[in-house]
Amino acid sequence: MNIKNLKEEQYEQIKKLAENCPPLDVHTTYTYWVLSRYFADTSFVLYENDEAIGFITAIANGNIGFIWQIGLLPEHQNQRLSFLLIDKVVQAFRNKGIKVIELTIDADNKPSYAAFDSYCNKENLKLLRKEPSENQYKNEIVYTISI
Repeated sequence: MNIKNLKEEQYEQIKKLAENCPPLDVHTTYTYWVLSRYFADTSFVLYENDEAIGFITAIANGNIGFIWQIGLLPEHQNQRLSFLLIDKVVQAFRNKGIKVIELTIDADNKPSYAAFDSYCNKENLKLLRKEPSENQYKNEIVYTISI
């Protein structure tokens, strides 16, 4: 396994990868271009034998990091490979002096919650649910991780 920073020219590839990683919401091509151009230092692609099998995109906003999306091809899920991606983002945020990460997980996406919860337990971190806020995305739950 090999992890590399997302490159600008990969934005279409990442969108196609997201399309093959249910239950991810697939965003516009433009969204993936923005993430790859402006947030490559906190976004990564996981490779197996030179084939992209997963990715994580994240953005830094002042002193808070936000994990936008994480995806692994179905045949590579449930192997703790998400730990590699999450850990890479945590390290990138730490290098920027960021101490708090926020992320959202759809209430129905039990595998995503399990991945972040397991990672936090392994690393002795706490995945904390924030109080619900009024927004149109009622099923998205906001979590924080203090790093």
